[in-house]
This record gives sequence, C-alpha cells and structure tokens, in this order.
Amino acid sequence: MSKSEQIIQYTYYEKTVLDNFELIFNRLIVILEFSKYPQLKDECINTFSNIRKQMRKGTKFRSPKKLGPAIVYMVLKSKGFDVQITNFIEKIGLNRKEFIEILKQATIFYPSYFKRDRKTIVVKKINVIKEYFEFENDFLNKSHKILKKFWHYIKNTKEDVIVGVVCILALIAIEINDIPYVQICKKIGIKMSTVNYQVKNKIFNEMNISGFESLKKSSNKIRKLINKII
Repeated sequence: MSKSEQIIQYTYYEKTVLDNFELIFNRLIVILEFSKYPQLKDECINTFSNIRKQMRKGTKFRSPKKLGPAIVYMVLKSKGFDVQITNFIEKIGLNRKEFIEILKQATIFYPSYFKRDRKTIVVKKINVIKEYFEFENDFLNKSHKILKKFWHYIKNTKEDVIVGVVCILALIAIEINDIPYVQICKKIGIKMSTVNYQVKNKIFNEMNISGFESLKKSSNKIRKLINKII
C-alpha cells in the first residue's frame, strides 16, 4: 500500500471514529435529557478528538464506546451542569469501576475539568433546590451569604456536599421546618450523615465551637452562629 493510500485509509478510519462518537453523544444526550443544549455537541466532539489523540494508542480506553461517556461527563461538569456521577453511571448503564478508571485517564488531558468555577456550580445547584422545593427568595439570599461565609471551611469536599450543607444551614437559619432535611439530601444525592459530619467537623470544630450534636438537636446553636456572623 502506498503512502498516499495509507493516509487516505487513516483519514477514513479517524472519520469513522468521530462518526461513531457522534452517534454515542446523540444517544447519551437524549438519555441524560440535555437535548436542549445543542452547543454541547461541538465541544464534546472537539474534546473527544483532542484527548483521544493524546492517549496511548492500543489502549481500550480510546474507543468511542469507552471514552465517549467520560468525555460527555467531563464537559457537562466543566460547564457547570448538575450532573451526579452515580446517577450518570446508572442512567447510561456503565461499569462504575471501569468508568472511574477511564475518567482518571481522560482528565489528565482536560485541565478545564479541574479549573471549573466550583462556586458558580454550587450556586447553580442551590438554585435548582430553590426551584424544586419552591422556596422563597430569602432562602436563596441566605444560602448565598452562608456559602460566602463558610466557603473556607467546606470548600475541600464534593460540590454536592457543599450544596447540601449550605441549603440545610439556610433552612435552619430562616426556620423552614416543613421540609425534612433528608428530602434535601435525597434530591442532591448525598447522605444526611455527610452533612452532619461537615457541619460538626469542618465548621464547628474548626471554629472551636463545642456542643454540636446533630443538625436537629443543635439547630438553635446553628441559628445563633449564623445570625452572629452573617
């Protein structure tokens, strides 16, 4: 086979790979209910192409079937969309262990994943909670103030956990008692115990405030703290 024929064959193969990824993207975006964001397609295709070129040839992770879902997940996260990894994996029917492995490999070549504005993402998710539970604007205003004040203490954990902490603290501060905290956690996709841990260890302990028992039992103490510093 001549060099020109090899180039033509390689070009055709690469086009086929991109076409296969586009088919996978179209299917995933429908499953994930993001069809109303057509601008994601070019971003995902370009990201897939760039990352695939940098990954070692011969690895199974370069195939559209394996790499494709990881690319879609990374782009959605970097753009601030509310995507929970567990829900993402379950909806698409992926092998969790393999997906995490591929994601770790792919993020090496995608700095935007690590440089995303985490505060903006958290604020967007808080807005989702506000709309879902039909809270008034005072919930939103209090949440923003709590996020700003306690960011230093809770920033080193997952975004969903930060959202849970901020939302529940806001509910306590403005005394909204008709929505169980566990419903907030369930909507976000986290455990109630995780929020308890963060408030006790990352806020109260770090601020050298003793006496925290639980979100329920220490609600008055939490409310006094928030009112004092915000």
